Amino acid sequence: MKRYCVLIGGAALLVVACGGWLATCGLLGTCASMASPSRWPFAIALASGTLLGAMTIAWLTRVVWILAQAARAVRRMQRAPAPAALPIWAARAGALRVECVTAAAPVAFCRGGLRPSILVSVGLVSELSTDELVAVLAHEQHHVRRGDPLRRAMQQAMAEVLFWLPVVHWWADRRREASELAADRAAIHRAGRPPLAAALWKVGSYLETSSAAAFAGAAELRVAQLLGDDLRRQRIPSSLWMGSAAGILIALNAAWCLAHLFGSG
Repeated sequence: MKRYCVLIGGAALLVVACGGWLATCGLLGTCASMASPSRWPFAIALASGTLLGAMTIAWLTRVVWILAQAARAVRRMQRAPAPAALPIWAARAGALRVECVTAAAPVAFCRGGLRPSILVSVGLVSELSTDELVAVLAHEQHHVRRGDPLRRAMQQAMAEVLFWLPVVHWWADRRREASELAADRAAIHRAGRPPLAAALWKVGSYLETSSAAAFAGAAELRVAQLLGDDLRRQRIPSSLWMGSAAGILIALNAAWCLAHLFGSG
């Protein structure tokens, strides 16, 4: 939140400075003499395209950076010999690519942008029963099938690039929760509710792996779904709408500044 306020404040200061410059320019009469009315449609289109292109490049760059960071983190993990029964558990869960790492913490997650696979820790294998492991693998295989690591990287990057639209960050969080609930439904279909509930309880609130679809994510909503509670549709808070409206005004002012520069050039 603090970072968001700093960024939005900095953007607002730039717009204020630009607006002051335009006002001064208008009072001096220099801008009016330089700008040709016939050039304004082109200038506005060029300014809008410039901003859109810059945001698209920033988004793609951030997606690649997120995936690269996640890949480096995974490469640093030491691989462990897979238990002899792991292929059997994976087959029951419908999982195709499963690896084992030496981490003592009970963790499982889906990683990889273009070819996602599942990683499970030695701690998880030793902690869970066979049915519970099948439930976890089925959950993660749903993430693999949907390509959730790439989806989440794209959503996270979009929320960060469009930081001036807080509703986008809210939307990305809701999509992440929805993907966890959908993966749980797939696990319930494969292994049943009790094994999934036991696995979720044992894994607990272990921190999510950055840019990965981790088994411990969105625990409260998942418990509510397991208990059969009504998952009401969440509404976007009015404060986020107001913040996004302010962000749109800032973006429009920035586009106007660029259009003025292009139109006066």
